[in-house]
Amino acid sequence: MPVIHFETDEPGQLAELAARAGWELRCIQSEPGGFRGACDIATFPELRICLGNFSPALRIHGQVPEGWRAVTMADAGASFRGRTLGNGSLCYIAPGDPAFWQTPGDHAADTVMVEAATLDRAVRAAVGRSLAETMPHTAVLAISPEYLGPLRRLLRALVSEAARPGSEGSCEILSGALVRSLAALLSGPEAGQRHAVHPNPEACHVAAALVLIGENLHRTVSLHELCQSTAVCPRTLQTSFVHQTGVGPTRFAREFRLHRVRTRLRGACRRTDSVKQIAIEHGFRHLGHFSHDYSVLFGELPSETLCRE
Repeated sequence: MPVIHFETDEPGQLAELAARAGWELRCIQSEPGGFRGACDIATFPELRICLGNFSPALRIHGQVPEGWRAVTMADAGASFRGRTLGNGSLCYIAPGDPAFWQTPGDHAADTVMVEAATLDRAVRAAVGRSLAETMPHTAVLAISPEYLGPLRRLLRALVSEAARPGSEGSCEILSGALVRSLAALLSGPEAGQRHAVHPNPEACHVAAALVLIGENLHRTVSLHELCQSTAVCPRTLQTSFVHQTGVGPTRFAREFRLHRVRTRLRGACRRTDSVKQIAIEHGFRHLGHFSHDYSVLFGELPSETLCRE
């Protein structure tokens, strides 16, 4: 079974990694300085596992593919769709629900995606109810560390075993144990207070605005346009963005485009491309302001990124 160890100094590459598991994901660095990230990805017939460590702080948004369910266990201090997570938090994410995280620096997060049919069978075996009845929506669950700790160790054991040649049999046993453990935690008394976060109008407002931002990376999208696309007033959109992502829509859109510029610079050819050309392609007309914002966020001038590559 394939296991990928992935280290990067570019947050945009995390999206490429997530795409291998079929998960649409975007990562935006939200603190200045050099980025570093390390992930271990393991792919099984009915499971996708990602063990990650990242720094500095990130804003992450994405969606789970249809036919799958995702469970994320993050270090304390992270925020999921506006709710600050503690040591015993487990985030359950259903398809179609936009997911937004804010993570602190030096952050560890473990994520496992399970085929919905597989998880449904395990839940039915555990409590006699369907997965749809037990977990109809995205939610944050309070899980005692005495249960969550062993679950995270089981994830690591499975990834480690998958890297060993000839481990198919043991991986099948560990995969079955992992799915049963998840089913028990999602449906049993070990899950304490459940905070349903769907339907969530704020998340829907932000998700709709992100579509317009993503379709117009060549220019600055005005707040008026974003409000039109989401059918809400500026105050409501501002509040929704701050709760879900930690910043307002204007700053989010600018930093999103700065990340796209960085990705473009890293893949550019010094002989045929220029910082000015790439900046203008992404809607940055005032090159002095652009260079300042870029260097504050990434800790180097855009010309240094281009020359380094």
